Parts: sequence; C-alpha cells; structure tokens
Amino acid sequence: MAIKFKGDTSVAIINSIKNAEVDTVYRCFDSGVLLSNEVINHGDFVSWDGTKWIKRPDLSYLISNIIPEGTSEENPLVNNLKLYKELHRVPNSGTLLAGAKVGDILWVDPTNGDKYFFDKAVYPVSQAVADGLESVGVVADVDGRKLLILHKDESTDLQFANCWLFKVTDINLDGTTNTLNLQQHASNGDAVASGTFTDNTSTTLADFCAALDTWLREHQTVAGASETNWHCELMPDADGVDSCFIVVDTNSFQNRLNPIASGSTATATLYMWQFANHTTDRNTLLRNNGSNVYYAGWNKERLIEWFSNTSNESIEPSNDPNGSGLLNLTDFNGTSYPAVKEYYGDYETYMEAMMMKWPSETGSQAAIAGTGHDIGLVLGTHTHKNLSGETVYTFPANRYSYTRATEATRKSDGLGDGSWYLPDVVDAFKVFSKLKVDGTDAINDSLSAISSRLSLIVSRWCCSRNYTNISWLLSGPGYFNRLYFNNGYRSCAVALLEY
Repeated sequence: MAIKFKGDTSVAIINSIKNAEVDTVYRCFDSGVLLSNEVINHGDFVSWDGTKWIKRPDLSYLISNIIPEGTSEENPLVNNLKLYKELHRVPNSGTLLAGAKVGDILWVDPTNGDKYFFDKAVYPVSQAVADGLESVGVVADVDGRKLLILHKDESTDLQFANCWLFKVTDINLDGTTNTLNLQQHASNGDAVASGTFTDNTSTTLADFCAALDTWLREHQTVAGASETNWHCELMPDADGVDSCFIVVDTNSFQNRLNPIASGSTATATLYMWQFANHTTDRNTLLRNNGSNVYYAGWNKERLIEWFSNTSNESIEPSNDPNGSGLLNLTDFNGTSYPAVKEYYGDYETYMEAMMMKWPSETGSQAAIAGTGHDIGLVLGTHTHKNLSGETVYTFPANRYSYTRATEATRKSDGLGDGSWYLPDVVDAFKVFSKLKVDGTDAINDSLSAISSRLSLIVSRWCCSRNYTNISWLLSGPGYFNRLYFNNGYRSCAVALLEY
C-alpha cells in the first residue's frame, strides 16, 4: 500500500475527519483526546483503523510492511522513505519523534542545522548524501532521552599536554627580597642546580614575571641538564586571577621536576588539571568483582584476545578471586591459581568480573561520571605562550576533540563549538565496551559507512584526572591504565544530546 502523510494537524481537525483512508497517517501539533479516548501529545502520529482513530507510537512497522515496487508517484518506497526521514528529523529546539538507537548515523542539514538519525539499513547512506546531508557521527549510547554521539573522526597520536605549567606563589612585592633557587632536570631524573634568581625591586606581579622571564631565558639548559626551554608568563589561573607561571616547553619527561628548589622564598606547584577545577586524584576504578584497581577492563573481547596470547604476561597475579590482578589464559587454566579457576569456572566469566563496574554508586567512576564536557571545555581552549612567544594550545588531545564542530553543525543545537569533548572514563566505557574486535558491532558498522572503523588495539586518552600529571587511558590491551601527559595517544570526541 502507499503511505500518505498529511503533515501537522490539530486534534480538533483530526476528530472532525470521519472515515479517513486507512493508510493515511497524521501528526498532531497539539495535545488532546481522540474520539476513541486515546490521549495524544504534540508530535504523536495517529491513523484511522477503519472504525476509530488510534495512536501510532511506533511507525517502524510501516518500513517492513510496504513492498518497495512501483514506478509511479505513489511509489511505496519513496513515500516510505519520506515518512521515515520526517520521523527521524530533529529541528533545532525540536523533538526526536521516533527515537534513536545505538548505531544510528547522525546527519545534519547544512542549510538549517536540522538533525537526522538514520538506520543505514533503512535510509541508505547514498540517499542521505543525495539529500545534501552531512554525516557527523554515530549514536554510541542511549540513556532515556540522552544520546551520546561519537564523532566519526579520531586523531593520530597526540600528547595530553605539550608543556609543564608551574604556578609560582609566595612572591614578595613589598621590597622584601625574593630568592629563588632554580633547578633543571637531568636525563637520569636528578636535579641540576641552575642558579639563584633574586629580586627586591618589583612592585607588581607583571614586573616580577618579566624579571624572572629574563633570568630563565638567560639560563636555558645548564650543563648536565636535559633540554629545558623554560620561561615565565603572567596568565590567569582557574579563578581568573593573573598569576605567575613558569612554563617548561619541553614535555619530554614523565614527571617534570619542580623548577624551584627548597630554600627558596617562593614556591612552585604543578598546575594543570587545576585549570578545570579538577583537583582530586581519582586513581582506582571499581571492577565487577568488587576490587578497586588501576586495571579495570573497558572491553571484554579485547581483554580475552590480549591475555589469550601466551606472550602477554599476567598482571599482578594472585590466587584471590577478588584480587587486583589480571591472569592470562595460561595462568587461569594452570595450577598456580586454583581458587580463581574454581570460583569463575571459565575464562569469559572471569574477564567479565574484571570489567569496570557501571553503573556504580562508588569508585572513581561514580565521581568522574558527567565531568568530561566541563573539563574538556576548559582544557580544549586553554593556551599559553611558548618560548618563541607564539600562543599555542596547552592540551592537544583535548583541543582536537573540542574542534570537531563544522560550519554545518554550528547551525545545530548541541553540536557547535563547546559541544564536543574528549570523553571521561565513564563516557569512554559507554562507547568502547560495546565494540567488537572484528568490527561487526553496530557502532563500527555505521562508522565504516561514513568514515572508518575504530581499532581496539590502539590506546586513547580519557579526560579524567588520575594524578596531578597523569590522565586515565583506554589502553590497547582492553583495560584502563594511567599515563603521563607527555605520552602520545589517540583522541576521539563525543557530544551529549538530550530530547
């Protein structure tokens, strides 16, 4: 049969229509009660079943019940696609009428910012492209009316941060002498004395920073030290207060040495996460087995694949079923850890217990949940001046995620600048725990149609604090890990929409 869609119609008009064609569908633009006593709301679809008006909460049946043959204007497939497209359109400040599911592709109309959520098996990618729509990403998680969108692109390896920023405090501006014993980092991690800076003439913080900057530039990389590239900059702290910062441009060390040594009148504090008011270490995650550990799993299939390889050793092995270790398949089936084998029975059940617990009311993940956007908004826009005086972005991994907006998505509510962010631990788990090693999951299947599949063997940053100079990471073996800012890993981007 052909589907006739009459567009927006009031409840009163619908109630005044008698004996409408059975295959005609109307959409209500107001709320009310049908003659059949069905309560309907704005956006609901209704049709005449031959004797009475009925609400159609799910019109997906139209897709499978229409035979796609015909060449006339009443071509069922064409009419059906038009209806499907309308049902899955979201105008700005509008409502998603038909809902969305994991794996649906998000498209945007570049002319007006309207969003479309299409199952590519129903609304082909070729048709969406022919309609002039721009693909954006894929629905990666559905939580009620909240949709977590994974952007279709990801970066090459990027550092989490490309410098170390140290906030200098306890500075005297009253004529009292400031004495700073400066030190640099040797390749073996030892401190190398770099000299003493003194100042008793500065009456403003800007004057002090300028004097210290001159001294640092004159004492670059002293004998015995590794490349330092340090200078001083006056910049706002997390509260917007102009502050003195020592900037160490060369981020080649995992734990950059504090540049101000003991015995100084001023102090320096590594100041990175603080820009986003992310000041509490969250350095363990709760597993399904009840243990709080560094190595909670984020993808069970990848965990099994990695630890089934005999060349990959167990991590912190123990005979405690609720322990913090990760046993490889050989050790699990061996004789050294019989209590673990007896408790879990098979390796897949064991690995399920090693996964991060979510939802969870305890553990770092409970505190981290929902923080990614706010942190990414700050870190994705933070800048400093490098040694050459150029303004650069401090946190490259976050910057990549922040800049996923395009001219088309900027016209669309929830997809413009400030909407995309590097996922926190929980958002990352929601996405990557669903993926399959062979790429046959719904997310990767759709990504392959508009971009490329996500490999599970690479590592990706999370926007969640582990320690003052460490961020959480989705490590390639399938478990969360913690790595220093100076390392380079991939970045992806997510956005949260709600209807």
